[in-house]
Amino acid sequence: MKKTILALMLCIAVAFAFTACGSDEEKAEDKEETKTEQSAEDKAKEEEQAKAEAEAKAKEEAEKKAKEEAEAKAKAAKEKKEKLAKDYKAVVDDYGKKLDDEGKVVLAEFDSESVKYKKNSKKTKKLYLKKVDAMKKVYTEGTNKLSEVAKTNKDSVENLKKQEDLLKAEYKKAVKPLKTSYSAAKKKAVEAEKKAAEAKKKAEEKKKAREKAKKKHNKKQKKSKYEIAKKYVGKKVKSLIKKIGKPSSTDIGPADDDPEAKEGIYYWSGFYVTAEAKDQDSPMIVKEVVKN
Repeated sequence: MKKTILALMLCIAVAFAFTACGSDEEKAEDKEETKTEQSAEDKAKEEEQAKAEAEAKAKEEAEKKAKEEAEAKAKAAKEKKEKLAKDYKAVVDDYGKKLDDEGKVVLAEFDSESVKYKKNSKKTKKLYLKKVDAMKKVYTEGTNKLSEVAKTNKDSVENLKKQEDLLKAEYKKAVKPLKTSYSAAKKKAVEAEKKAAEAKKKAEEKKKAREKAKKKHNKKQKKSKYEIAKKYVGKKVKSLIKKIGKPSSTDIGPADDDPEAKEGIYYWSGFYVTAEAKDQDSPMIVKEVVKN
């Protein structure tokens, strides 16, 4: 009986031992599985974190690169703008000086040459316009240079216009002394022309007055000669000529009704005189005085 009980207790102890051993193995397996699962999760987290860090770094580098490119672009644009402004200024300054120099030359020429036209406003103006054309030629060369700068730099039309306005201001400044000189010369020429016109008018009026007086005198004289001639009817033509002067023309020939006699016509302004002579040796006698 005791042996049986001991055997039974031994069996129970062995069974408990085996059960405990199995339980430990299961626990170990469970622990290993849990550890494996945690390791995978940690690895996934690490990979995700590494990916996030890589993306953040890439984004940071991209932003940095974009910023650097933007700064470089802005710098290049600024340098281009500064160079463009410098190129424009160089042209405006250069041609501003050329216009100033040309203005001094044409002013001296105009002042010298306009003296001979001091009584002719039209020729004075023509000379002035010729000198202005010389100034415009320099100005046009300058605007062409500005256009070249704009074309090279692909600048806007609006900005080019501003530069042209600056050059135009230089042109106006340079041509102003010439304009002033022309205005004074023109004023003098117009005054001289006015005086000359008045003098000419007076001379013409005097001439007309003289012609009128002469015409009146001639008319009176014609009338006087005619009246005198009438008083010489029956007298010698020679005496009449001596009194009133030679006729403008004569027509003398044989008489129609008497071959030995002669007859003639003497012409004066406004009248004529017929005359006759008994023979070739006798003097011509006034026969008639007739108005034309």
